[in-house]
Amino acid sequence: MSIPLTATVVAAAHPPRRAPVFRWVLLTALAYQLLIFAGGVAALASSTGAMTNKFADIAMDRFQWYLIWNNLDVLVKAYLPLALAFAVVIHPVVKYYLRNKPRVTRWAIIWRTLALSAVITSFFTLRLVHTRPWLLAGLHSDHWYFRVRDAIPVSLQSFLSILFLQAAPVLALFSLLVYYGQAALRHYLPHWPQGARLATSTMSVTGLSLVAWAVPAWHYRVHEQARTDKRPNILILASDSLRADRLSCNGYGKPTSPNIDALAAKSVNFQKCFTPIASTVESLTSMMSSQYPHTHGLQHMFPNREQVTKVNEKSPALARVLRDQGYDTAVMGDWCAGVFDVMPMGFEKVQATTFDNFKVYMSQAVYLAHPVMPLYYDNPLGYFLFPKLECSAFFVTPEVVTERVVDRLAVQSRSRKPFFWTVFYSCTHIPYTTQEKFSAPFTDPNYQGPHRHQFQFNVDQWIGSVDMANKWRAMPPEDVAQINGLYDGCVRKFDDCVRQVLDQLKATGQLENTIILITGDHGDDLFEPNTTFGHGLSFNGGDQNSNIPAILYVPELKDQPATVAKVVRSIDFAPTLLDLAGMGPDPRMEGTSLMPYLKDPKADLGLTFFGETSYLFCKRYIPGETP
Repeated sequence: MSIPLTATVVAAAHPPRRAPVFRWVLLTALAYQLLIFAGGVAALASSTGAMTNKFADIAMDRFQWYLIWNNLDVLVKAYLPLALAFAVVIHPVVKYYLRNKPRVTRWAIIWRTLALSAVITSFFTLRLVHTRPWLLAGLHSDHWYFRVRDAIPVSLQSFLSILFLQAAPVLALFSLLVYYGQAALRHYLPHWPQGARLATSTMSVTGLSLVAWAVPAWHYRVHEQARTDKRPNILILASDSLRADRLSCNGYGKPTSPNIDALAAKSVNFQKCFTPIASTVESLTSMMSSQYPHTHGLQHMFPNREQVTKVNEKSPALARVLRDQGYDTAVMGDWCAGVFDVMPMGFEKVQATTFDNFKVYMSQAVYLAHPVMPLYYDNPLGYFLFPKLECSAFFVTPEVVTERVVDRLAVQSRSRKPFFWTVFYSCTHIPYTTQEKFSAPFTDPNYQGPHRHQFQFNVDQWIGSVDMANKWRAMPPEDVAQINGLYDGCVRKFDDCVRQVLDQLKATGQLENTIILITGDHGDDLFEPNTTFGHGLSFNGGDQNSNIPAILYVPELKDQPATVAKVVRSIDFAPTLLDLAGMGPDPRMEGTSLMPYLKDPKADLGLTFFGETSYLFCKRYIPGETP
């Protein structure tokens, strides 16, 4: 009998070992994130190694250490915080399921942590694509995700979205705070009963949640300022390469612009508006300075430092005049608005993609390779940790630009100052990429060529080959029709962006005090006679390169809509807007105020259009001319 008794005593003295739960949860979460990080690095190395262009050669030869540093930066700032966050979330769940186990091994903790990590990753991936559908812009309707989603009834989709993507994370966060609050009370007040600790923790978290919700609302009410400055706001909404003749309100036979059409029905529509040069940098400079290219000095899209300095310091600027008169001035846009990063043209705030910064491009390549980076995009914490995200061409999409405008309008509605903002989109720029819901109504569903989802062409070949234009002229008619349909879909996308901005102006009570100009920087060739694609190369085929929309909404004139068929120019915008704001133009401006047309659409100012070509990427073709 003595042997069993001894064994019992030894067993009681040495109970089964329990591995430290939090330590192994944290180590496993860290290993999980390191595995994803390694996959991102491998993807970056593979994609870079497969490139055969000069960009990849320069990146690997001269900036290899910069790429390494960027990856380490992502590891420390993105992956390590996620590992800690995963551990904090997973630890209570693992501990709960192992609470009655007499013996807890490391592997029991590890496999549960890995499984829960996969669940959390799947949840955030689903939530990201639901809240930021533009992340799936590269996928098409035949992808399995859309097939699964569309199989669920729309009403059930809404219910599941609220339940799992909104209510569930709030409940999970509340439970975590209660759990760790109770743990803190147990540590500092061990003599308290468990029920008292639970009740105290729950009530404390509830109270703090109510305070966190109430304080911002109270702050906004207290600091909300009555608008004392009655001068009108001014908002320019423009898209790169937007042709005037592709808007329904200008006679186009397809429904590309229902929302712009509705605005045009309350506006003055200048149907014969021309830009003096069909190239973005030069055209926008002319628009904002009210000067011809030969005056401000930019006559191609590759200005040198001296030319940029001259424009910034010596050319007049619409934004500068308005800013000096107390207006809030800002530019918001995606990669097409990068010109304002180099030449702000008087705007106080420029929120656009950095223009031609090689290191930004390399940082973007690193961010794209790591699947966790979308979590840090489009939020203050992400921009604080990774400032280059805010100016990344990939992440700053038209949808993001619209969100920024909508959010800024909400804030601006509480300001005493009027605003002048320019919002410049890439919606209608080559390669004419947009979601199928916009392009499908204008394209052939049976088309099986190379341009099914976007205009496919090799930029390096197009710029470097002297006979590429001749090859494009031989494009089959079905390809030309498809590309035109894609372009129309892009116009429809821009129209939808306009809708969202107009809805927010109305919701915030600012629509009736905001002058709105719908326009573009230039048009585009779309295989008209003696043309292929692009802009600024010639005046062949018509005025599609130079004729841009000019729909001017003035709240006081909304009951007097009109169409003006006389020639006007984009250099006339600045004097007109200043006139509407009660200010005179800068004497250096070469444009003319269009106020007489607003008073009498049948007036005739006798304006003349002067235009010129821009940088010739390929040999121009003009009938009768030998290049």
